[in-house]
Order: sequence, then structure tokens, then C-alpha cells
Amino acid sequence: MRIRLPFMALALLALLPAARARAADCGALLKSAIHGATVTSATAVAAGAFDIPAVVPMPAEKMMLPSFCRVKGAAAPRIGFELWLPARHWNGRLLSVGSGGFGGFVDLRSLATYMRQGY
Repeated sequence: MRIRLPFMALALLALLPAARARAADCGALLKSAIHGATVTSATAVAAGAFDIPAVVPMPAEKMMLPSFCRVKGAAAPRIGFELWLPARHWNGRLLSVGSGGFGGFVDLRSLATYMRQGY
């Protein structure tokens, strides 16, 4: 499995102290060198209402979230990912969310739900 290594590297990235640091450090993740993966954006998201777009059969909604660093990237040529890193109050655990049989999108609703629980 060639894809396993980049995702393991991303999981380790989530455990780095800098990854859960202040908003100023969030942008520094763009410079992260991860074999087999590319970080395309790293944005500090302020605490407050976050828009979750509609995905059939779920309607659009707003969810109140704590501040976090939203990292987007790609592994291999066509596998996109998002990594949400709590800015504070991380519970010390790592959670991976997938889109199950509906591959092809990032499940923002699940990411937001678990972000509120400190993941």
C-alpha cells in the first residue's frame, strides 16, 4: 500500500506541538515536507458559526465550533484530504473520518461534530 505512508505522516503531523499551536503557526504548516503528500492550504478558523454545505440527504447548517487550523492537501495524484487541528483544548487523541461508500467528498459535518468534542 503506497498510500499508507503519506497518511501516517499526516497523522504524525497532527501530534506535533506546532500543529495545535496558535493561529500564527497554522500558516507555517504550508511549508511542511510530507513524502507523497502536498499541503495546499492552512487557514486559521476563528471560533464561531461554521457553514456546513448540504450533502444529499443532509441539509446545510451552521455549527458552532472552537477555533482551529484547517489544513487541506492531496496525497498521491488525486486523493484530497482535510486535517482540522484544534487551536486549544485538544483531547490528545486522533480521529480519522471517511466518507464511506460516498467517496469523493470530505465529510465536513463529521469533522465539525468531532471538533466540538476536542478532536
